[in-house]
Amino acid sequence: MSKKLPIYQQIVDYLKREIRNGRWSVGDRLPVESEFADTLGVAVGTLRKSLSVLEADGLLERRQGSGTYIKSTPDGRSIYEFFHLESIEGKGTPSAEIIRISQSNHIDRLAKFENESFLWVLNRKRFIDKRLSAIEEIFFGGSHADKVDINDLHESLYLHYETEFNFWISRVEDVVDCSAAPDWVCEQLKLPSASVLSRVVRTSWSGEDKVREVSITWIDHRVARYVARWR
Repeated sequence: MSKKLPIYQQIVDYLKREIRNGRWSVGDRLPVESEFADTLGVAVGTLRKSLSVLEADGLLERRQGSGTYIKSTPDGRSIYEFFHLESIEGKGTPSAEIIRISQSNHIDRLAKFENESFLWVLNRKRFIDKRLSAIEEIFFGGSHADKVDINDLHESLYLHYETEFNFWISRVEDVVDCSAAPDWVCEQLKLPSASVLSRVVRTSWSGEDKVREVSITWIDHRVARYVARWR
């Protein structure tokens, strides 16, 4: 199992991302705590811990008898800043579970990377509010680690890259299309073989303008959708 972000931290990061992406603006009031916790599928106490962190960071303001309001837009980067999947109901806290990890020297994949003799390939499930929503295949350079243990990988790979590989993903390019999914993906999603799914092919660069990761995400349209928002 990969290292899990605490639930309250997942919510902190989710709220930062949603504020940054414009779901809530400065001055907007968040939903009532009991309703919001139910929507997120967490205990009210867990939500309050997340809100306290954001209040301490100066992003939220609690007004007694009135509610919790957006005070400012977050600076810096969110762990899930580039995460663009949400449930079809328009909400969702992301999480992930690794299926397997292997090595590849596939020439077409290697061509996108500089000075790599092989790539690590990570297959994993993506959940939104604990519902299986997508399957990912992720490629990153073998030079970063001679050995990769599933138990050592952080649930947020971008955070793992920063803390363990000493680079941060600074920009991404997403190409969205539809494609017949591989059999192993259909099997994981319990769909008929060769089902046509929305597919996101992402190339990710670090601050040194080097390709550090390539990923393919197949989205289960019954559960989730790809959304990008800008302000």
